[in-house]
Amino acid sequence: MDLGSLASITIVDVYVVSALGAFSLALWVVRRYIGWLLKLVPGAIAMLGTLITYGAWQVGESAGWDTPGSPGILIVYFALGGGMASAAAGWIAFSIQVSRWYRRGMRPSSPPPADDQRVRVALLIALVVGSLLSAYRYFRSHQSSHQADVARLEYSPNGAFLYSLDTSAMLKKWNVRYRYEARRWRVPGAEGVSALLPSGDGKTLVALHGSELRSWTLADSQEATKSSTLPDIVAAAPVDGSLFVAVAAHDVSLRAYADVSRVDRTSSLKAGALSASPCGDRKVVVGTDDSKLHFYAVTSSLDELVTPYTPPLEVTPRQIRADRTCTHIVVADGDKKMVVIDLLNARRDAVAQYWLPAKFEISNAGELLLGQAGITGYEIATRATEPIFNHGGAISALAISPRGDDFAIANRREIWLRTDSRHYTAPEVWLNGRAELPSPLRLAVASIFGDAPPPAY
Repeated sequence: MDLGSLASITIVDVYVVSALGAFSLALWVVRRYIGWLLKLVPGAIAMLGTLITYGAWQVGESAGWDTPGSPGILIVYFALGGGMASAAAGWIAFSIQVSRWYRRGMRPSSPPPADDQRVRVALLIALVVGSLLSAYRYFRSHQSSHQADVARLEYSPNGAFLYSLDTSAMLKKWNVRYRYEARRWRVPGAEGVSALLPSGDGKTLVALHGSELRSWTLADSQEATKSSTLPDIVAAAPVDGSLFVAVAAHDVSLRAYADVSRVDRTSSLKAGALSASPCGDRKVVVGTDDSKLHFYAVTSSLDELVTPYTPPLEVTPRQIRADRTCTHIVVADGDKKMVVIDLLNARRDAVAQYWLPAKFEISNAGELLLGQAGITGYEIATRATEPIFNHGGAISALAISPRGDDFAIANRREIWLRTDSRHYTAPEVWLNGRAELPSPLRLAVASIFGDAPPPAY
């Protein structure tokens, strides 16, 4: 059942709302005492305002009422003014209250009507609980996408989910449509991976770590379970939601996410493989150390296709990216050289050295996205460049969705979703991380409700 945005409600939200509800009930039960506490509010405001005024004055004196090159003194002036206003209002209200008590001799027989007292207490409870709820909502809406820098991004094969892996090996699964964090796992041994391949059913994660292909089972627990490893793998590329291609030094093999150790089909290479990328529907392109590209189609077998005519690469294909139609291929050799191959027109264009090294992907609109300190779009058809995204900080990961012109950007700890790769002013959405209970509270809740993992949401 599709719950829509309601699915973004977390167990922490339930805990907080339940606690605030219980707190409201407790305050109402002891409302008699709250009525007496209300009488202390003017005096408390007066004392607090006086202390703030005194503190701000001391800070201003110590700074000589000037902070060259910093707006800090403005904060002191605002604090001083606010403290003086609060102190004046508090002392005036307290004086009026004391005079009333004196005139009636503080007789216990003259309290305000019961209904009036209940209304005042109810308003105070609403104000306190509403303020706490607003503070929690502010806290919840300002959680970073990750608590560590994001290292890898990858969409699910159908584009419904986005997977993000940070440098602390925390993997998160995001609902792209409703833009919330759906699941998270700790993935032991996933630090420093160079490729990320989630299965279509969301139960398996395959990643390339150095020359070792590793797979994990993504179960209902908070930690992924390592299932198997393959040595001597130089690249991997997805085919669909159930199959992927693993590229060894001298062969290409088709494997299933469900059992990466079993070879489904294989094909040998005459040269040493260096890189691979999906290239159109159920196709893969492999780059070899003789500066050539090899194309494979996955049908009833793993067939190498007749390579279309391409100009000499003149670059070692250590990194390859292809668009969804397999019309354009970008080949790079680290920070040495990058070229764009147009297979339809048999044309090769060199990308200026200025843009290297860069994270790069080809969008579904034919735009080469170059990520450094921001993202620049290189329109392959016209070879024109323009800025696409800039929020400060280095771009740590990029991913292209199989849907439309959608793509995802990791800007250090933050993740942004965009639906237009051609224009700087295109709308974008920031993925708000999920609030978590602090460790002491989490342990306390676990001890009360048991050690079972929190429900999957």
